[in-house]
Amino acid sequence: MGVAGLVLAVIGLAAPWFPIDLDQRDAYGFPTRCGNGFSSNLTVALGWLLVTVLLVGGGRTAPSRTDLLS
Repeated sequence: MGVAGLVLAVIGLAAPWFPIDLDQRDAYGFPTRCGNGFSSNLTVALGWLLVTVLLVGGGRTAPSRTDLLS
């Protein structure tokens, strides 16, 4: 019983070092890497982050001078 607990503890402590991949492939056929249990790889997600920021913040314009004076 103690040996089984020790094995499970070692597996649980070692698991975060293994890389996490998605089943999806990028445009060049490479697997989509997400990082591991300690750090994330946001190179795939940064494009969507930029699109989201542009869509949310892109519709806003600065007030004109006449709007500020009235």
